[in-house]
Amino acid sequence: MVKPLESADENTAKKQSDWLQELKATGILGRGGEKIQFSRVEVQEKHRALEEWVEAVNSLKDYGEWRSDISFNIADVDGIIDKYT
Repeated sequence: MVKPLESADENTAKKQSDWLQELKATGILGRGGEKIQFSRVEVQEKHRALEEWVEAVNSLKDYGEWRSDISFNIADVDGIIDKYT
């Protein structure tokens, strides 16, 4: 069983931290042996969480209509804003 780092004892937290660092360094092997970079997995999880959050806020109907988009390039911001206006 994996405990969240906040609730883990010091020894368990150290092991989990070491394991996470190893995953970040080595990546994860996917089907066919291709390497999946750990940072890509993190981004996918964060994107999914963002989509759920926007859906929840929109379901309240008290805060207008929220939308989300992700870019790793600051130059994309104007185009993203234009897409939704």
